[in-house]
Amino acid sequence: MSLTPTSQSPAAERATPSPQQIVRRQRQALLLALIGVLIFGLTLPATRMAVADFTPAFVMIGRALVAAALAALTLLWARPTPPRREDWPRLAWFALFSIIGFPLLMNTAMQHAPACIRKLAFITVYGQMQKPETKNDGPEKYQASNEIKN
Repeated sequence: MSLTPTSQSPAAERATPSPQQIVRRQRQALLLALIGVLIFGLTLPATRMAVADFTPAFVMIGRALVAAALAALTLLWARPTPPRREDWPRLAWFALFSIIGFPLLMNTAMQHAPACIRKLAFITVYGQMQKPETKNDGPEKYQASNEIKN
């Protein structure tokens, strides 16, 4: 009787995805990411229309309730392990700022500020502005180089 396995078990063979399954999962992930970006991109114009008729706080509460309902359904379906006790304070801060603070301030900005200021505030919050250490090829560079030559 030999103790060396001659082949993998059927369960192990099913657990290893085939190249076709990997490609299918990658395409599915890309499609889901595209849908997510599309949905997020539509939330800002929809919020702009909503704050024209409702208060920013009402719109924020409505969005939070819809998101909570979708999250609850997802958690019921996925059944993940609950967060550890030491993670709850960080989750509370995250909820305060990302679920309440940011949408409320953005809704207020959409109601009172012009579009260019709203876009600047949105870009600033997400940290996508040009960093100071990045090379600056704007007109200031050429003006400074002309002053050095003269």
